[in-house]
Amino acid sequence: MQLLSSVPADDETAAKGRWLAAWLVAEADPGTAADLLARSWPQAVLSGDDATAGHIAHVQGLLALYAGDPRAAAGHFAEAVCLVPPGTPSGPSPAVSLAAQALCEAAFAHTTAARTAHRVLAHPDFRDDAWAVLTARYVQAYVDHCHGRGGRARTRARRALALLDSTAPEPLGAQALRVLVTDLDAGRPHEPRPTALLSCAAAAPGGTPVDSAPATTTGV
Repeated sequence: MQLLSSVPADDETAAKGRWLAAWLVAEADPGTAADLLARSWPQAVLSGDDATAGHIAHVQGLLALYAGDPRAAAGHFAEAVCLVPPGTPSGPSPAVSLAAQALCEAAFAHTTAARTAHRVLAHPDFRDDAWAVLTARYVQAYVDHCHGRGGRARTRARRALALLDSTAPEPLGAQALRVLVTDLDAGRPHEPRPTALLSCAAAAPGGTPVDSAPATTTGV
């Protein structure tokens, strides 16, 4: 924050620094994060910086989710997917934003969430993003569970966990799948924790690559 104060307000670096600072404090200090985004947005738009504008939209999605509005959050994440160019070297990738969109949609539109999750798994540029892939598979399994397809949900979740590379550190987000399987096996209701999963994405949006086998389209 102190470094940002020394950079001219109209400097492109300041806009990038502010959205990044907002991303890092979004959960702990949403008011400061919102202020940082409001100051970053005009510069990103005026300079035609789609990547920064998209990253601002992603953080706005986080703020909406932390405020308890998954519908608004999904809209912001969808905007981020459209704005951030593929291959942008830093910040939340389009894969992460799309998986976050699916996760939020699971709270109010199951069929839409499953379709968005499938978009993550079907996109060739997204399959190496471990967090996005695991989150998309989690959303698909959760939707199956909500529609009374417990056996299929269990199979989806276990298949996703089986694809993990046992010789590498477990990607962030795998725990959500494990909890879902445990709840299904115990016959307990399961509620997603999107804020916890998205905090994982903020900590390490790329994660560790997982098996890039094509996603199943059956029933999606």
